[in-house]
Amino acid sequence: MFAFAERFGRADVLEQDVNVPGWDAQMVYDLTAQYEADLANISAISGLRLLLP
Repeated sequence: MFAFAERFGRADVLEQDVNVPGWDAQMVYDLTAQYEADLANISAISGLRLLLP
């Protein structure tokens, strides 16, 4: 599905800026860093196959 959206989707619809009250650039950066750390930990689980785009 992602490949289909990537190939045929409209960029102006697929990627949108979202303004969340109280969230600044630092908070988004921190959440992104934590998310990436979580993915690294999850991918290290033995016997688990992590599917990524």
